[in-house]
Amino acid sequence: MHEGGLTHDRAKGLERVMTMPLSGGTRSFDAMERAALLYEVDTLRFLSDGAPIRGQFDDWDNIRSALFVQTRFHPLAVFSIDFNAGKGNLENMKGMADEHYGQSESIEVEKAEKVRKKKQKDDEKK
Repeated sequence: MHEGGLTHDRAKGLERVMTMPLSGGTRSFDAMERAALLYEVDTLRFLSDGAPIRGQFDDWDNIRSALFVQTRFHPLAVFSIDFNAGKGNLENMKGMADEHYGQSESIEVEKAEKVRKKKQKDDEKK
């Protein structure tokens, strides 16, 4: 788990995401299932390279079907943010967001890393 708890500070949250180490595995459905079980949660922000690995389901057909069934009576908006997802994973993340009243966004990790390094250099100059 990355250091720090939940935050309402957008800048702090973005900084936390930018500095998270990449683990090489996303238990996609497991994470979404746990969030969907919390009654007060109405929005899910799913950050991933889109490749589901390990967990209860490791294929998009089962993930999307199970999430659809689980949220039938307690709708959940899903916003997907992918990092360099391959075409099939990208299409599934966009489809999942569309099915759950959300939006999707793609982020190129290399560009984000350049922005982070430039900000770090600027901060060091101060």
